[in-house]
Amino acid sequence: MFRGFDSEGFSLIENEALCNGNKGTCSLKQLLEHISSNPMELLSKNQSCEFSRFCEKKYQDLIHPTMESSIFSNLDRNEAVLNSWRSLSVFYESFVCMASSIWTLHKLAFSFEPVVEIYQVERGLDFSMVYMEDVTKRYNFPGKTKVKVGFTVVPGFKIGRTVIQSQIEVPVLVAVLILKKVSTV
Repeated sequence: MFRGFDSEGFSLIENEALCNGNKGTCSLKQLLEHISSNPMELLSKNQSCEFSRFCEKKYQDLIHPTMESSIFSNLDRNEAVLNSWRSLSVFYESFVCMASSIWTLHKLAFSFEPVVEIYQVERGLDFSMVYMEDVTKRYNFPGKTKVKVGFTVVPGFKIGRTVIQSQIEVPVLVAVLILKKVSTV
């Protein structure tokens, strides 16, 4: 969902200026317009708006047709049928609400000067308390044990020189092995 977050148009429009003048003011205006409306109503009113294109692109990128067909096995792949179920489906409405939250965060990030930067911690990197928060918080890692990142749960952000930690998952298997090794010493 966050792929393209660092580009002004969320990588929807290539090499095209989205705003004339101050980018921060334009993003803030778009943010205010977006939060004053229901996301599903926005899609039904203007199917060619940026938010609608964002939802469609992310849906196509994330929801594999096999998964979609297993969820909606009684629907065929006819575009008219899919468009009608998307307007009514609780699944799609939940997806749009999630997309709306990320879209809102993106517009908020681009309303700051300097623009808020996003970062994601890759699997296998050493845990760092400066940039990461372990969401499991189940284990106390003693000594010089190198804890590795299992996966990113929530990306991190940098606002100027301020770091908002990325939330990561430390693999349980690694944690259990470390605890066993410590207990045998």
